[in-house]
Amino acid sequence: MMPSSMRVALLYGVGLVLLAGCFAPPAPAQAPPDTSVAMQVEMAPVEVTATPFRIANEAPSFSAATRTRTDQDLNSTPSLSLEQVSAGLPGLSVQSRTHFALGDRITIRGLGWRAQFGVRGIQILLDGIPLTTADGQSVVHIIDPSFVRSLELIRGPASTFWGNASGGVLSLSTRPPQDAGHTVRLKETVGSYGLSKTDVQVTPDLGPHQLSVYSSYLAQDGFRQHSETRLLRSGFTSDFSLGDDRGVRVIGAL
Repeated sequence: MMPSSMRVALLYGVGLVLLAGCFAPPAPAQAPPDTSVAMQVEMAPVEVTATPFRIANEAPSFSAATRTRTDQDLNSTPSLSLEQVSAGLPGLSVQSRTHFALGDRITIRGLGWRAQFGVRGIQILLDGIPLTTADGQSVVHIIDPSFVRSLELIRGPASTFWGNASGGVLSLSTRPPQDAGHTVRLKETVGSYGLSKTDVQVTPDLGPHQLSVYSSYLAQDGFRQHSETRLLRSGFTSDFSLGDDRGVRVIGAL
């Protein structure tokens, strides 16, 4: 017979073993063996040609049109809107809103016609100065059509080189010809509803240098209520020669 003390100790040990087995974490399941085999296959390159020829970025296909105004046109046309000086350029439509706060509606192949005011989606340059901001809105109220001598219109995909999602490019220039010499232009325009516009442009003869300064002041009462207009616009273009193939060009407008 086993003494009672030994039986109690044996039962106590068996209880501890059973209790430890109940709280022991389960053994992790054995992962199945990896039977996959890594294989690397080198395939022949596939060349996809969209067009039978390659168009380089340096020589894209341009759809462009230009117009140069004569001295007679500059002196005889009132030129209160770009609509009067851009007629004849294919793909370009300019509609005067007859409201200087809204400006002209300019569209190139229909792009920009939904703009309620100003010009959107079209890149506009004045003497090489971009007038289009990053959001696609163009500031055109500083353009005085009376002094625009040449217009260049670029349509199609090539216009995207001038800006993101550009529907076209309209480049305006007020620079007089190099052989203009010393000239002074003074033009006065009057009309109904108190219209009065004075244009002045001076191009001095500076030898190898070139300088042209222009300014205009427009005043009009308007046929609508609260449509009185007072508009002062000025600008200049200059080229200063510093020797052979060297020079400084300064351009400004306000």
